Amino acid sequence: IFAVHPVLAESVVWVSGRKDLLSLGFAMAALLAWMRAHDRDRVAPYFSAPLVLFAAALLSKSTVFVVPILAWLLRRRRIAQAPLSNEADRWSRRSLAALVGLAVAGVALHLAVAALQGTVGSESLPLSVKAPGMLAVFGRYLAHVVFPVDLAIYYHEPFDGVFDGAAAMGATLLIVLGVFAWRSMRRGRAAGLGMLWFLVALAPFNNLFPQFSGAMADRYLHLPLVGALLALAAFGRRVLPGERGMPLTLAMLGILATAALLARDRTQDFRDSETLWRDAHESAPEAVLPALQLGLALEEQALTLEDPAQVSSRRNRAAQLYQSAVLEAVNRREALQARMKLAPILVQLGDQARALEELRTIESEIADLDPDLGPADRDNLAITRSSALVAEGRHAEALSSLARVRSSSPVDFEARNMRAVIKILQATQRLASVPDETTRRDAIQTYEEGLAEYEALAALRPRNLKIRTEEIKALLGAEWRPDFHILIGKKVHALVEDFPTNGMARYLRARAYHEVDAKLAVADLIVALDREPRLESAYLLLAQLLRGEGHNRQAMGVLDQGLRMVPDSDRLRHEIAATWLSFARHHAASKSPELALEAVRRSLELVPDQTEGLILRGDLHRELSTATGATTEAVSAHWTQARKSYERALELDARNAEAKLGLALTHRAYGYGYMSSVARAKGSDEQVVKFREDTRRLAMDECRAAKNLVPESEHVQALQIILAGYADELRNEARRLRDDLEFEEALAVAERA
Repeated sequence: IFAVHPVLAESVVWVSGRKDLLSLGFAMAALLAWMRAHDRDRVAPYFSAPLVLFAAALLSKSTVFVVPILAWLLRRRRIAQAPLSNEADRWSRRSLAALVGLAVAGVALHLAVAALQGTVGSESLPLSVKAPGMLAVFGRYLAHVVFPVDLAIYYHEPFDGVFDGAAAMGATLLIVLGVFAWRSMRRGRAAGLGMLWFLVALAPFNNLFPQFSGAMADRYLHLPLVGALLALAAFGRRVLPGERGMPLTLAMLGILATAALLARDRTQDFRDSETLWRDAHESAPEAVLPALQLGLALEEQALTLEDPAQVSSRRNRAAQLYQSAVLEAVNRREALQARMKLAPILVQLGDQARALEELRTIESEIADLDPDLGPADRDNLAITRSSALVAEGRHAEALSSLARVRSSSPVDFEARNMRAVIKILQATQRLASVPDETTRRDAIQTYEEGLAEYEALAALRPRNLKIRTEEIKALLGAEWRPDFHILIGKKVHALVEDFPTNGMARYLRARAYHEVDAKLAVADLIVALDREPRLESAYLLLAQLLRGEGHNRQAMGVLDQGLRMVPDSDRLRHEIAATWLSFARHHAASKSPELALEAVRRSLELVPDQTEGLILRGDLHRELSTATGATTEAVSAHWTQARKSYERALELDARNAEAKLGLALTHRAYGYGYMSSVARAKGSDEQVVKFREDTRRLAMDECRAAKNLVPESEHVQALQIILAGYADELRNEARRLRDDLEFEEALAVAERA
């Protein structure tokens, strides 16, 4: 039953729990050797083995320091069964004293290390507040031994000082079991020994002397469980002795099978960190630690994912957990711990303003709560602050923040890498702004400083692929160097030799050589995409090279494949749209407007708001409207689509001359169309006259709109004569209405004229 008890799942399945098994194994071996030594003829040599084994147990995990007490209990039971010889008794006492000495040394070492780590003394609640909670915890420990269900990696106990029903039950059980165990032990019963073993082995985890974070944990039961099951076995044998032992055996087998099934189910929670801490968070949603650990697990998982949407989802969830931990924290120190995890994830999510606000709060809290915060934590905060400042374009402040990182810091390498990135960014921005000669010289010097930093980092860690690739990417922008081609050639060849199966290495070599050896570049890009199918830049460069060799269809196939692999890539989408637009121009030049219109449609499906595509679509619809044999409905539809296309293009670029001219010609065509309708309307009845007047008014509106769009264009000069004649007619009509004393109508007509 001990081997498959569910409360031991944490110690068996979780890697960090192996120290429980080691310490338990050495402790049990020490006790076994100590008991065997009492029965030897020459006892002196045999009492040294328990000391060695106990020392190993302490070094594995010092919470087994209670072994001397367990040894004393075993000694009492041994003496009760048969008196010891004088020599055995003397060596037994000496060995027991030595075990106590080792235990004291082990505890002292443990407390010293724990004090440095901050795990002991992390809480300082009054005993009157914490004791009721720990009594309730004792009851839960017993429940987990007997009914191991609803287990978790973390248990939350509010420690509010309320002596409730759970605390009363725990206190009652502690007193009853303690009295029963002591009385049974004095009578020489193994059940009493087992219960005392349970209580003694659980004593180090009382959480009162000293206090530590965390209320309880299943792993603390690895040694106490031995005593509990010893008591169970002894009690069962006493209740069902001799020939009636078969029912006990069957009962034990039933318990064994049940425990095994529960343990198998429990191990599923440990299959990965996210599952483990999600279960803990669901068990204790108000606790800070599970929220923080689940957030860390989600962050680690995000690093292994390629889909940006999934990465963003994991990081957003982690940020929510950290934010909830800040709100649920029971004290400022817990809130500080949560904020120190929240700030970096906000930087990764691009919320720099909130990240910097959190960092300012962290600095304020550190100054007040923990001025002696470890230098490693301060270095990490400096890097986080620098990342946020870089994202906001505040490069000088970011460099100033990085200057706080110690050269001996574990994160110094990361700080130097970021310093190189910032210098390259600074220089690139200055060079892109068309600087004067002095500014350009300063920018190049800054760029060279960044390259020198990269070179030093690559020499320091030659197997660091990230640094090597970033160095080459930066070097590709330094074409002013006289040795540029030689140096970049050496670098990319060395990178491919060191990382022959890496897609990015192949892509960088292709990028360096695509102008001088296109075939090598194409071969490298094919290998790169085989290794890393989501390498966006490789698709773009391969399509560019294929187009350069006249393989337009193959280039389009490469881009389509790239968009299928990286569906959220704006660069690939724009490149495919541009390619379709070039096809459309080719078809338009070949007098194939239908094919051209289909190509434009595909281009605009990918990138709807592109001015060139909208103008070309308008031109094609205007051309198709004049096609021989087109029906009236088709002509009207083409003009409508042309008008919409030009108007949308002007919404995007109000000064675009091509769009203005296209829309003007469309208005002119509408105007001529309306005038043709006027000419075809014969008759003098009132309805026909009104139709002619309204249609002519529409025609003049269209002509005026065309003239206003491109007043200097030769395409609308004829419209000026038409509009002038219409204006004369309106003025004459206004005079007639005035003479008839219809002043309001006369004024309206005059204003239109």
